[in-house]
Amino acid sequence: MLAARRSLIWFSSLTGDPADGLPDSERQLRLLLADAERVLGAQDAHTLAIRSTQAAFAARAGRTDEAIAEFTRLVAERSRLLGEEHPHVMHSRVQRAQALLAANHEAEAAAELSRILHDAHTVLEPTHRHVALARTLLARARS
Repeated sequence: MLAARRSLIWFSSLTGDPADGLPDSERQLRLLLADAERVLGAQDAHTLAIRSTQAAFAARAGRTDEAIAEFTRLVAERSRLLGEEHPHVMHSRVQRAQALLAANHEAEAAAELSRILHDAHTVLEPTHRHVALARTLLARARS
């Protein structure tokens, strides 16, 4: 049920004017996070996914420092809980690099994306969406 609520919040945030829909989506997500932490605990994979969505919303709203900080925490927590090679860890790393790019930290983003692509080749297929996004972002960081 929590995953379905998160999906509904995410997709509803994509409709209409972002200035109108995003604040309401962020409010709903805060409520969902409180429910998830109460029911599942702060370290549950679903709870971490909700936090990832919060960080993505922060990035979309232009709060890149907040997004970078949260993605950094998520990479550390997911690595500890799931292992460094888990696809969710790779995705958090890619999202962090994307936020770095949005904050005009191209060199740091490029270095992280290069590391991601190096690490990902042993655990993800070359056509995996995280790998494809990392390649696209690396090209943007280098241009």
